[in-house]
Amino acid sequence: MGRYRKASFVIGAREVAFALLALALLAAALAALVVGMRLTASRGVADAPVGATAALLPTFTPSPAPSVTPFPIPTGTPETAPAEAAPPPAEPAPPSPSARASASGWERSIFAGDLAANYPLVFMHPRFTLHYQPGTYAHRNREATVAQVEEALAHAEEALGVELEDRFDIYLAGTLFASPNAHLRGWSRSVDRRVYVLYDGTGNDADNLYFLTHELAHMVASNTWGPTRSTMLSEGVATYAGKRALEEGGFLPYDELCAAIYAANQMPGMHAVEQDFEAFKGHIRHPFNYFGSACFVEYLIETRGLDPMRQLYPTLDYRGLYGASLQALDAEWRATLAARVPQLRIDPDELDTVTREVSTAYALLLQNYDGSERLHRAYVAVDQARVALWQGDYEGARQWLDLAYNVWYRRE
Repeated sequence: MGRYRKASFVIGAREVAFALLALALLAAALAALVVGMRLTASRGVADAPVGATAALLPTFTPSPAPSVTPFPIPTGTPETAPAEAAPPPAEPAPPSPSARASASGWERSIFAGDLAANYPLVFMHPRFTLHYQPGTYAHRNREATVAQVEEALAHAEEALGVELEDRFDIYLAGTLFASPNAHLRGWSRSVDRRVYVLYDGTGNDADNLYFLTHELAHMVASNTWGPTRSTMLSEGVATYAGKRALEEGGFLPYDELCAAIYAANQMPGMHAVEQDFEAFKGHIRHPFNYFGSACFVEYLIETRGLDPMRQLYPTLDYRGLYGASLQALDAEWRATLAARVPQLRIDPDELDTVTREVSTAYALLLQNYDGSERLHRAYVAVDQARVALWQGDYEGARQWLDLAYNVWYRRE
């Protein structure tokens, strides 16, 4: 019994010793852990070796202090940063007062009345007199403007195969024309050798060159070929003369555009609009009639030559010059449009739809335009929609229309 009790006592002492040793080791480990965590927090994540804390506590990964890093301490191979996503397609930038078409503050432009007061600045060119307004696009860019008028005159004379004699006057409107002519981008009073063109910085260089050429061609044709009684021929020849400016400037080719108009069942009969002034009340309201008549004129010139067209312009003698009536020539030309339709690259129905949307937006805007910065920005956006439309960019046209309405209704 005594020996058994002694042995039991010895065994109990050893157990106590082992227990005390285990407690000491555990205390040392805990102390080391606390010191390590404090050093890690003070040095930051960049100084902590990857996986260090995991070696101490495999089941727990402490997060660093928020002021050091927003990410947890890595416990393995860091993840690579995800590749940057491709930027979204660019949308039209909102027009601003510093843009090309910034509002000038000048009063609305006119066709008649006190022209000297409305267009007080004058530049004398060897072939023409340029009239313009202070603070407008033409005033800010006079040298480039004069060069563009020279280029437009050269285009008109080349297309008509003539050279205009004597001087003429050109009035460049730096603001929208006064009501009821706000929808017009130009007008030619050929009998007085005067040409008026909206030149307020809207559109782009090719578009501006086109309208200059168009109005100058009216005046050049009337004063060289002779006046015409056909509105269709007058507008057709003028629009034909501007073809080079638009096509070289990235706009839809005339043959593509006219085939699409035909495919959309929007091509007028040339005999129906020949003397219909109401069918040609500006490119904004009746663009299909302008481009359609140009394609018809081009067809006659390409198939019969320029000289018969020069004689037809003042006489309207279709049978004597072409051996066929206008209706027969129209049908002949429309057959070529039908043959072109299968090769179309643009959607005819979209062309028709977006054209109506742009015309509607323009009409609403011009009814309410007050010259304020807000409505001027909306006007610039609507006109950019017209340019995109003529270039065959329907999505871009609708983006500009969305921007115009947002600006108009103060959502931008």
